[in-house]
Amino acid sequence: MTIDRWFVPGIGIVKDVTTMQDPKGDLLQRISLELAEAPKIVERPEVKLDAAPKRLAVSLAKDRFGKPTTTFSSNTPEIYALWQGQRLREGAEVKAVWIAEDIGEDFPHDYKVDEASAVAASPTARGAFALARPEDGWMPGDYRVEFYVDDVLVDAVKMKIAQ
Repeated sequence: MTIDRWFVPGIGIVKDVTTMQDPKGDLLQRISLELAEAPKIVERPEVKLDAAPKRLAVSLAKDRFGKPTTTFSSNTPEIYALWQGQRLREGAEVKAVWIAEDIGEDFPHDYKVDEASAVAASPTARGAFALARPEDGWMPGDYRVEFYVDDVLVDAVKMKIAQ
């Protein structure tokens, strides 16, 4: 393989030719690149704020150390809302709010079932909020758990209760 490059002071590489030959010297491939126009200085692209990592990693599970899931049966004893801090302020309030989105015609949509909160002891604090099954079991339907840090919504996880 042979690489030939042409340079121009103040610009850099203006042409690059890469030639590949077999051991006998026969041409296998030639790649030629040439600068089409002079480089331009442009404004730095704007950094998007939504590219920043989330402040919480969240999931739901059937037990405190269980595998994440979003589907539960109506007889699940407890539903755990698990969270792990990422860049939290020490002393930040982490809150989970359970909301029944649609559990039948007899119940209001987006009904707040319960909420729980904790104080983060460190930027990477973690915790679990548990919601116990009602005596008659969970009403089948669609729910969500909203997670807040210092009263600012940072994430939500949808879940389904099946019979």
